[in-house]
Amino acid sequence: MSKNNESFDEKDEVVELIPVEVKQEIEKGQCFLKKIVSVSFITEQDYKIGVDLCKEIKQLMNFLKEKKEEIYRPVKNDLDEINNAFYIIKELEDKEKVFKNGMGRFFQEKEQKRLAEQRRIEAEAAEVRRQQEERARKEAEKAAAYREQGRDKLADKAEARSEMAQTVAETVVAPIVENTAKAEGVSFTTVYQAEVTDKTAAIQQCLFNGILLPYVSIDLKGIERLAAAQKGALSIPGIRITESRRPNLKV
Repeated sequence: MSKNNESFDEKDEVVELIPVEVKQEIEKGQCFLKKIVSVSFITEQDYKIGVDLCKEIKQLMNFLKEKKEEIYRPVKNDLDEINNAFYIIKELEDKEKVFKNGMGRFFQEKEQKRLAEQRRIEAEAAEVRRQQEERARKEAEKAAAYREQGRDKLADKAEARSEMAQTVAETVVAPIVENTAKAEGVSFTTVYQAEVTDKTAAIQQCLFNGILLPYVSIDLKGIERLAAAQKGALSIPGIRITESRRPNLKV
């Protein structure tokens, strides 16, 4: 085996991005999380234990955040350089959207013209069928009259004309008009866009429609910020504003 081939058989040294001591702290945090089923404070002792555990959590969080930043900082510039070098992908995606939007509009215009033309020739075909059915009916009436008069030859001819007209009526079909905007390798998917043109009307309609109601959402985080700005003096029918105290730990 040549020297070059031997080099392929050798395993590359694996560079550990996460130091062992950091992995150990992560595992410690994972074990702690698995032990936590529920949290309740009944006695003063429970509260003191909870404070100590909360401080430990805070310390571990700060440690891991610091180590993450230490690991990430050296490679951040490299990642930024890579992202900047390949930023053209984003520009290409934007340009692709421009082309696709233009193609979609062109196809839709052609489709509208195709549908109008299809309706026109179908109307023409329907008129031909109506005329032939009317002719078949009249010739059948003539044939019946000739039979009553004993003029069988004329009756046979009228029946033949009636059958021919009926056959034409049954076989006249409008041809399918194709959309000329189609091209090899291009297919179109029907998509639907929704745009709010009247927020009040849309909300009122959704409120009284069981199907649409689940699609109405309320920005509770925004309302909470508004409540905080107004010191809790906020009243909205259907929304309960409650006050609680959030502890801040110093470690």
